[in-house]
Amino acid sequence: MKIRTSSHGFTLIELLVVIVIIGILAGISLPVFSRIMERGSVIQELSNLRQIGIASLAYMNDNDGYLGTASDPWNTKWAVILGGTTTAEGKYVQDISVFRSPFDTGAGDGRTEPISFGPNANVAAKNNSELWKKTSSLVFMGPTLTEPEKFVGTRETSATLSPPAANARTGSHSDGRRTSILFADFHVEAVNVSELVDITATAKYQWSMD
Repeated sequence: MKIRTSSHGFTLIELLVVIVIIGILAGISLPVFSRIMERGSVIQELSNLRQIGIASLAYMNDNDGYLGTASDPWNTKWAVILGGTTTAEGKYVQDISVFRSPFDTGAGDGRTEPISFGPNANVAAKNNSELWKKTSSLVFMGPTLTEPEKFVGTRETSATLSPPAANARTGSHSDGRRTSILFADFHVEAVNVSELVDITATAKYQWSMD
């Protein structure tokens, strides 16, 4: 007695249905994965700034509350002050990868030992008693960009941070509308770049101690 076996395979319609379902699932999952990756990069950037803040505070405690010296000004040499040079290890930061934003790919920009962050020029070389006047609102450090995804600064010569122009609101995050900021009390936040544009005395975030 012969047992009949079915030789029936997938029809073209069935294959097309499967392909469509896979396409729909991919369309749903890819944006979710993108948001997860973006969130991970934001958390890493905030963590890097937090570590820079801890190192900065340790430096200030060792130097009577001051940031930098006449020969090594904080506004351009903070990365060397905290992280040392290629020939001398830093006292406050051993892993200089914390000076780099995960959003800073540095592709083809020609920077040697690139860093992604810079200090607010208005607080450079000030002592901590002045910094504490506006602890939670005074911008201390953040990503330095000249245009979307274009970071500037190297370990030997960092760029300073200044209020973004109203017509050039560039954030470090992928959407360009948000960025990570280290404040003068050394807490970190992801903030809207549009809120950093306001430089009035009543602004939510302050750029000057005057």
